[in-house]
Amino acid sequence: MKINLGLLFLAIVINSCDRIRSITSKSIEKVKEVVNNESDKLVDKVIPTFDSYKSDTEHNRRRFKDFLQIELTSDVKNIYCYADEMGIDKNYQFSFNCDMSTVIRILQKHQLRLDTATSYGFSAELQKEFVWWKCNDIKKLPRYSWKGDNEYYKYFWYDQKTRKAYYLDFDL
Repeated sequence: MKINLGLLFLAIVINSCDRIRSITSKSIEKVKEVVNNESDKLVDKVIPTFDSYKSDTEHNRRRFKDFLQIELTSDVKNIYCYADEMGIDKNYQFSFNCDMSTVIRILQKHQLRLDTATSYGFSAELQKEFVWWKCNDIKKLPRYSWKGDNEYYKYFWYDQKTRKAYYLDFDL
């Protein structure tokens, strides 16, 4: 009888230890996930991340809000962005799909006006080619622009057929 009670007690202890180990492992994984997410957010505040090879990432959605300064509505999809912050000039490229209502909000927010100039000046040299940013295709679209102080520029293009928008923000 002592042996059976001892074996029963041992089985209960082993079972309890396995459950505790399982709960502990799950808790540790959850803590690691939270810490990684929070550290990523902190790093992103200091050194913003731009995901130029994957669309609709959390980083790209944040950059969209940061640069375009409008609400991210359900029509905005396939957000890609790129940053070149090396050297004295900086440029930021964004591409995304959206409805005309979003285009109007962007044009109004950034005071962008139809630009009939045939020259692209330095902007053509600053643009980096991507699968989502085809320079020659963009040149064929109507361009909207804004020029601020200290050689700061914003350009915007919209292809109504594909519902694709392109936004270029740069300084010289």
